[in-house]
Formats: sequence, structure tokens, C-alpha cells
Amino acid sequence: MVFPVNFRKSITWSKGCRPGGFRPNPGVPTIHGVKHNPSRWDTDSTDAARLVIGFNIGLARAFTLAQVIDMVKEIRLKQVGFPNSSFLSQEGIYTYQKGPHKGEYTQEKGCQVILLNVPPADVPLEKFYTDVIECAELLCKALSQEEIVVEIQHNGVVVKTMGIGL
Repeated sequence: MVFPVNFRKSITWSKGCRPGGFRPNPGVPTIHGVKHNPSRWDTDSTDAARLVIGFNIGLARAFTLAQVIDMVKEIRLKQVGFPNSSFLSQEGIYTYQKGPHKGEYTQEKGCQVILLNVPPADVPLEKFYTDVIECAELLCKALSQEEIVVEIQHNGVVVKTMGIGL
């Protein structure tokens, strides 16, 4: 649905010290009533997980965000029947703890995978935790990662952080 809006009478575009800015014109804004968004579901308690993943193998980039999205989609479909997840692209610095690059660090692109335990994939808490750890283990193996950092949250507060590795 599209609602046409005429801003010409309510604002003035600036041509002075802040070109491209605007200021409201004097007057009282009109109110046309509240439009409520229909709630399809709600909850008083939400469990979530964040997985921090790098795209390098050793010091060389090996994977992309699109590849990680495909892997997570496949894993979550098998686990709960729904691929629902969010991805944040990021860049970070990682210091290797073992292997041929022990003690070396790499600046690498990566992502955060955010999994919410909400409808339609709402599962018992213990299954959610087990699924999150299994997801991290499968990703760790598929991406040849030394570890994936997993953060478990309850109502937005971190309750546990772990490094999942092979």
C-alpha cells in the first residue's frame, strides 16, 4: 500500500549553511489517528544465539557471506524446518591459538549469525542450545575454522559464551 505525502507545506529545504537539510515550517502538525500493526505473535521471553565466524583458512580468505548463508540455511532446515536467521557482515582480527600459524594474527572479513528461538521455529530451550552448538560445530568443520565463538542470550543478556572448535 502506498500513501502519497506532500511535504511542500510542512518543511522548507535549506539552501544556506547546511544544503540538503530541512526545517519544519511553523504550525501544528495534524494527527490522523493511530495505525496499529497487527501482531502475529508475541513473547515475554526470548532466547537467541550469536555465532561469530571468520572467512579465512589460515591467512587467506576462503569463504563469502553468501556461502555461509547457504550453509546455515541447510543446517537450520534440517534442525527445525525453518531457515530463519540474520547475518551481519563484519571485519575483525583473530589470533591463532594452535597449528602452523599459532601466535600470528589475521585481519579478516567474517559475519555474525543470529538465531532467534521464536515462532515458527520455537523449540524447547535445551533443544535450542543443542541445535546452536551443533550448528557451530558443522560450520566449524565445513569452513575449516579453528573455532567459532558462540554467545547464548536470554532476553538480550548474555548467559554463556563459548569457543566451539574441532
